[in-house]
Amino acid sequence: MKSIEIVGNNYLGYVKDSRKACRAIIIEDDKLLLSYAKNIDQYMLPGGGIEIGESEVECVKRELIEETGYSIEVDECTLEIKEYYEDFLYINHYFVGKVIGQKERHLTEEEIEEGLEPRWVDLEDIISIFASHEKYKNTLEKRSGMYQRELIALNNVLSYPRFIETERLLLRRFKIDDAQKMFDNWANDKEVTKYMTWNPHKDVNETKFIINMWLDEYKKGNIYRFAITLKNSQEIIGSIDVVEMIDNNPVIGYCLSRKYWNNGYMTEACKAMINLLFAEGYTTIRIEADERNIGSNRVIEKCGFKFVRKEYREHMSSSKDEPATINSYFLQK
Repeated sequence: MKSIEIVGNNYLGYVKDSRKACRAIIIEDDKLLLSYAKNIDQYMLPGGGIEIGESEVECVKRELIEETGYSIEVDECTLEIKEYYEDFLYINHYFVGKVIGQKERHLTEEEIEEGLEPRWVDLEDIISIFASHEKYKNTLEKRSGMYQRELIALNNVLSYPRFIETERLLLRRFKIDDAQKMFDNWANDKEVTKYMTWNPHKDVNETKFIINMWLDEYKKGNIYRFAITLKNSQEIIGSIDVVEMIDNNPVIGYCLSRKYWNNGYMTEACKAMINLLFAEGYTTIRIEADERNIGSNRVIEKCGFKFVRKEYREHMSSSKDEPATINSYFLQK
């Protein structure tokens, strides 16, 4: 079992009391089962405290019935998160499971007052919600800590790279609802696509077609393709992905909305992608940029890549007939 510690800014350095809870991660058809308190607009992974004489498995099964009405089967505990706040230690154990039936819910008075109800939420949507934890730091500290904890839990339990969190950004998988924003923010912009291997999209239907193709590719396994979003506003501002593999080395490609240029966002996203790929076991990463694309070449150099060669190409790509001189870069672990 993996164990992670979260130490709050208000931790006093000692523990007077503690509480242990068990929570379930239930995913069906890319939707996550959550307990949603509709009267305070707050999500959390279902679960709660262990009662006297109760095992952890008995606890998580009971809590799921009481909160959501679902009977579940669970695997062994896969993750422990310890949270230290003031003089208190909160211990959360996470179990991956599946629904096997339904029963009557039994809510506490507090849960009834909060309007607690079960909700199945798209993974990408709830990842974005949990990633907004920092915006609650000064107003709803308890929610901020809980959302941070649940995001860490998802990141450690999901069996493939689903998202990356950085200081200002959340890199997550695309969803079909991103089409309009992607079209408006960069896919139809001739200035953004000037040095890309693809032409600007003619209309949002072309963007929808591309995203649907990507969604099919996600089903194949480890696909490194992320929408770049601002954590606090959830605005989608660009994309970053592994565009191809050369000699088993990933080649990174990226694109950023013009109104977000010169803010360091792409450098931040690219460094996060590099860290992920190295963590996944790759030792060499490649990247290319048109020599005329000064901003992109600067991003590449800031990320530590080394220039290796310059290559003249008569055609930028199969869809762009114009010639280009391409700078190639390598980064080794």
